[in-house]
Amino acid sequence: MRGLSTIGAQTEPLIIVDGVPGASLSNIDPQDIESFDVLKDGSAAAIYGTRGSSGVILITTKKGKKGTSNVEYNGYVSNESIAKLPAFLTASEFKAAGGIDAGGTTNWFDEVSQSKFSQSHNLSLSGGTAATSYRASFNFRDMAGVVINTGFKQLNGSLSLNQKAMNDKLNLSLNMILTNRDSKFGFPEAFRYAAVANPTSRVFLENGKYNDPSGFDSFNPVSIANQINEGIKSEILANATASYEIVSGLKVTASYAKQKSDVLNGEYYSKSSVYRQGVSRNGVARRITDVSSNNLYEGTLSYSGDAGKLTYTIMGGLSAQDFTFQGQGIEAGGFLLDAFTYNNIGASSEVLKGLASTWSYNNGYALQAQFARVNLNQDNTYFLSASVRREGSDRFGQDNKYGIFPAISAGVDISKLASLNNVDNLKLRVGYGVTGNLPGSSYLGYSIFTPGAQFYYNGEFVPSYGPITNANADLSWEKKSEINVGIEYAMFNSKLRGALDIFQRKTSDLILYAPVLVPPNLAANTWTNSAGFTTSGIELSVNYDLIKNANFSYTPTLIFTSYRTILDSYLENTPRTFATNLGAPGQNLPVPSLGLHFIEVGAPVGQIVAPIWNGTLNDGKPTFVDQNGDGAIDAADWVVVGNGLPDFELSLNNAFTFGKFDANLFFRGAFGHSLVNENRAFYEIKPAILAANIVQTKYYDPKVTTASYNSTHVEKADFVRLDNASIGCTIDTKGSKYFNKARLFVTGQNLFTITGYTGIDPDVRLSDTGAQDNGARLAAVGNPLAPGVDRRSTYYLGRTLTFGVNLGF
Repeated sequence: MRGLSTIGAQTEPLIIVDGVPGASLSNIDPQDIESFDVLKDGSAAAIYGTRGSSGVILITTKKGKKGTSNVEYNGYVSNESIAKLPAFLTASEFKAAGGIDAGGTTNWFDEVSQSKFSQSHNLSLSGGTAATSYRASFNFRDMAGVVINTGFKQLNGSLSLNQKAMNDKLNLSLNMILTNRDSKFGFPEAFRYAAVANPTSRVFLENGKYNDPSGFDSFNPVSIANQINEGIKSEILANATASYEIVSGLKVTASYAKQKSDVLNGEYYSKSSVYRQGVSRNGVARRITDVSSNNLYEGTLSYSGDAGKLTYTIMGGLSAQDFTFQGQGIEAGGFLLDAFTYNNIGASSEVLKGLASTWSYNNGYALQAQFARVNLNQDNTYFLSASVRREGSDRFGQDNKYGIFPAISAGVDISKLASLNNVDNLKLRVGYGVTGNLPGSSYLGYSIFTPGAQFYYNGEFVPSYGPITNANADLSWEKKSEINVGIEYAMFNSKLRGALDIFQRKTSDLILYAPVLVPPNLAANTWTNSAGFTTSGIELSVNYDLIKNANFSYTPTLIFTSYRTILDSYLENTPRTFATNLGAPGQNLPVPSLGLHFIEVGAPVGQIVAPIWNGTLNDGKPTFVDQNGDGAIDAADWVVVGNGLPDFELSLNNAFTFGKFDANLFFRGAFGHSLVNENRAFYEIKPAILAANIVQTKYYDPKVTTASYNSTHVEKADFVRLDNASIGCTIDTKGSKYFNKARLFVTGQNLFTITGYTGIDPDVRLSDTGAQDNGARLAAVGNPLAPGVDRRSTYYLGRTLTFGVNLGF
């Protein structure tokens, strides 16, 4: 939200469910959500301290209401199919282009994709009396992916209880959410190899074995998709809260929350799988277990009162949260049979010989915080809010465990002070806040030792059990300070509503793995606070009741967002460096080891670079512009040819009602960004021997016979997409013995995209997880300094059609 907030720490917003921070969205059924609020302004998020830099999403789940007793059912069935395929050749086109005819006709995309029905069912019961309210829900989801052997089945249950006592002075609440998900992760990379597989090859040989091509990074995509990659995840989120009103307006609150996640994953690559060494290692099994949990203890004291037209709320509190992470894994090969897959790893010959790969870990960290906030409201005209949070974590160096995160905001409703024609509300507000960001790992401020590291001793490097990082007692919090100026307005009897925000956020002390000199340091790297950037932007929302009468209404809502991020500092004495690379095989021309992005101090984040093709060829190889005229093509000749981040983004929501029907059309677009089309960079060529498939887009030039990344592979990716369209019908249930409400609906997602981009999806890629070549695994965390790379392993976008029903009893 509002652009980049960190590099290596938490880049996702903080999710808070019923007051519990750090919750998982996958643990909540959408039908159980009552409200969904987004805090983007730093002054609003600062009260959450260390984890508010990337924004905060507040979710309140549905609760029972007194005097009611309701039973509701919400369900749907849906079907998803691939929205767009890359422009590779069919079998007939391949043969016409001179490709090697292997004697078959195979649509590899059809072989590795599926279009199955998914379903979701949610049943809830709620009600209450004057003192007690309750709500319980049960959800079952069976979802299918667009790759064969992908999808999940999930059971989810939630319970909410609220009890008042002691003349309503004591309020007790209990919330619990339980989720169990059985997933088939599959292998989305099968799409990558389906794209380049010879379309005249067969899936199987005559002996029934997979027909695997030869060569580096060449695999049978059906064989990949039929390997085993699955897992089970169980999650629990429970919290209990007690509040007591000591005297009128003075309330004390104590709460406890527990979150736990258990993950058990398994992979197996059969004895016939070339992918990930199944053949060469006689079958490969992998088993991983991860368990994480945290406990939150929180107490607050608040007082609300008034003095004439001034109302105020003062709150102070303490918070403590501890986290633990533990797990283990094993990978081994050498099996007599495939039958037991990953369930009999002890029978592996690699285990018996002591050659299996094993690992385990057990770590954690703790947070402690003190916080306070005051809210003032003078006659609903003047508003003031101030907060401060002091938070400490043992993830930092000995000298900087605590950080202080203040915030202040003020507002005035100008419409209360002056008579403005047709203006119902005009609120001017300004805010300033500081938030922090935790690093992604523990012990970064300590010197970490590992087997095999080199240790500098007595003037030489000695292989031993040595350090890979140096200690840094000064390692401190990443900080983001943000100022926001905004206007909220309502006009013409509130027919026209909206807001305008202008913001600037400055992020400093970003934590990086920095290279250092050896000696004097023992290790070659130290975690340091060594980067920063500034983001400036604008947000505009406009909502207008264009038509509104008893029979028909139409309300469009337009949202405009634009921001720009400038890198202020990056490591020491590093004004500019390259980041990311295209991958294998063969993309080492014209200059080895250069990247796709500049990381440049003083320049915008997201610069995509490439050599400029001068339009000529040398024996089928593109030749490039010598920018500095030195007679050599080197790093100085790579120039900025685009940016992976958009200049602006737009969304337009169109809400209609007509009688008992309602409809909604949601359009979204991004403009000004570029994408590196990796499929074109590798495969839009015409080699002398055409053994694998190639891309033919509008840029195809049959004279190019050797793949070599250049400026022509960076495309403008502006787009407008119909993200969602729905139509519903509310059925009159008056007089029904069984139903108090009924609604039918049909929804379509990702129905069409308007773009000039030739890849499968023009949407913005906010970070890059790197190349996934020859069976390698994707990086766990993407690089946000390298946006705009459309990798060959990109998951294909789906188009979904849904039919659903909402019933109340």
